[in-house]
Amino acid sequence: MALRDCGKIEVGKYKRTQGTEFARNVAMLSFYLVGVNTVDLFQVDPYKDGRISYDRAKTASRRTDNAFIPIKVEPEALSLVEKYRDPAGERVFCFYKMYRDHDGLTKALNTGLKHIAAYLKWIEGVTFIWMRYSWANIARNDCRIPVDDVAQGMNHSGNGHKVTDIYWSKGLAHY
Repeated sequence: MALRDCGKIEVGKYKRTQGTEFARNVAMLSFYLVGVNTVDLFQVDPYKDGRISYDRAKTASRRTDNAFIPIKVEPEALSLVEKYRDPAGERVFCFYKMYRDHDGLTKALNTGLKHIAAYLKWIEGVTFIWMRYSWANIARNDCRIPVDDVAQGMNHSGNGHKVTDIYWSKGLAHY
């Protein structure tokens, strides 16, 4: 995957790499965790028995199960989970200490991804949500995972796959 392997990308007058490295790492973390959104990365708790479990913020209020989702942390994600662990243990990740809210985290990630996209010669407008789309695309189109399983992995339910079907034409899997 081009994003995973892109290395450090120098940006600006002082050739800083922190923003792009952070964006790449957190984007890959999201991908490894089945396309988890920034709001959920920002507030997720707990991490135990090798799983990160949370109520998906976007849909929790609309579902009787609170859109609860447990995600197994695969070996590819372990180093990133540990790198960004909250040393205080209040949440899984330290992002809430780095940014005031998940919108600040999203903005920082999108800025880093903008520079990465330019470096890799992707289309303009790549944002963090593309990791979710990319996971769905790769799972369905490259790995041939049944649509029911992709929908379950993304925590989509009861919509006849109307929402999941939106994901097939978007994402970094095309670039």
